[in-house]
Amino acid sequence: MYKRQLEIHITELIKQYHCLTLVGPRQSAKTTLCKKMFPQYQYFSFESPDARDMFDYDPRGFLAGIKKNAIFDEVQKVPKLLSYLQEILDDKKDLRRFILTGSNNLILSHDVLQTLAGRTRILQVLPLQRSEINQNDQKKTLEESLFYGSYPRIYDEKLDPTIWMGDYFQTYVEKDIRDTINITNL
Repeated sequence: MYKRQLEIHITELIKQYHCLTLVGPRQSAKTTLCKKMFPQYQYFSFESPDARDMFDYDPRGFLAGIKKNAIFDEVQKVPKLLSYLQEILDDKKDLRRFILTGSNNLILSHDVLQTLAGRTRILQVLPLQRSEINQNDQKKTLEESLFYGSYPRIYDEKLDPTIWMGDYFQTYVEKDIRDTINITNL
């Protein structure tokens, strides 16, 4: 588990905002960071078809059933959630706090109609900074650091960065980015 420099900032911001939105590339450890910092929050991953189906079936009932603070992971999968959250965040009597994560830039997604402007603080979560990588795993030279990259999984699982980054690039560019901005011809 990595100590992220962003943690201090998030700790202060959650006192000021009822909603934080963490965006960034896949595998940059957004979910891990949220679960580590807010273990008492209810957790819902919209990567799961079951969670998406529950929300789609009865959005108001789904949200009414959440009695405490919550983390909603992969919110780009349920773009209507943001419109329902706007009502909750505008209700001064509702004290629940929400952490949202999204692998895609929610602003660019053609499916997102509500941005929660003025209601959420958006934070960019990127792969590890050099200072966040364990001393034993840090590479000695700039060239080695660039070759290995800074995605946590490469270090956690001692993966070959060439293979992992090749697979990551192929799936990220060919699927995620293409879907986000509706590119039809790569």
